[in-house]
Amino acid sequence: MATYRIKEILQQKGLTQKWLAQQLRMTEAEVSRMIKRDALADDTQDRVASALGVRRCELFSDFADGTAAIVCPHCGRIIKIKTED
Repeated sequence: MATYRIKEILQQKGLTQKWLAQQLRMTEAEVSRMIKRDALADDTQDRVASALGVRRCELFSDFADGTAAIVCPHCGRIIKIKTED
């Protein structure tokens, strides 16, 4: 399963967790916990992606290698997909 690249994206863009917290109107502690979580709500993913100026799919570690995976909500099977820019 993919992990989030939020910290990596912040570093690439020269931004801090404090900056992200201000953009999201959260505390730095909340952002720190959010970055460490394995799963974020869809609306939170959208807010983070918007603040960072990236597509939502770019938040995930498997995006970097050109693949992504989703879980079928019906059978639970992992479906791998190829991502393109």
